[in-house]
Amino acid sequence: EDYHPLYDEGVTALSLLCFLGAGYSHESKQVIVDTVSAKRYKVGEVIKNGLMWLSKRQDPDGHFTREKAYMYNEALCTMCMAEAYGLTQSRFWKDYAQKGVDFIQRSQRPSPTGNGLWGWRYASRMEVEDFRKTGTDSAAAKEVFDSDTSVTTWCVMALKSAQLSGLVVK
Repeated sequence: EDYHPLYDEGVTALSLLCFLGAGYSHESKQVIVDTVSAKRYKVGEVIKNGLMWLSKRQDPDGHFTREKAYMYNEALCTMCMAEAYGLTQSRFWKDYAQKGVDFIQRSQRPSPTGNGLWGWRYASRMEVEDFRKTGTDSAAAKEVFDSDTSVTTWCVMALKSAQLSGLVVK
């Protein structure tokens, strides 16, 4: 009853990050066995299938979540693609990772002081700014400066992973 498809991309990325963090990649040859069904899976194929599923979900603007960006998902998917690229240096994953990095950077909220950038929240900066253009209440005007510690942390981690993997982080 608690299932919501909004989280599919983020949960998939989290699962893949477990494999990638352990040093496995789409090239891995190891086999794992499902102890319930006794079915055997090649780790590399599991990872490749997950990465391909995520890559097909990415929009031209760089976000992975269907319909509109959800910044938890964007951070996790970008981190996942950056880790896949960093582990293998496969140019195939590089483009998806870099597009995700670029989207995260564009999504960062401005500081309320007007000096520099702030953090991230659930929605991208672009979505909030579009809403501000049409919104009439004072809350819409303030929301662009709102940020959240946990979303911000995931975005920072995705950018750090991208930087360590050799991607362009400004």
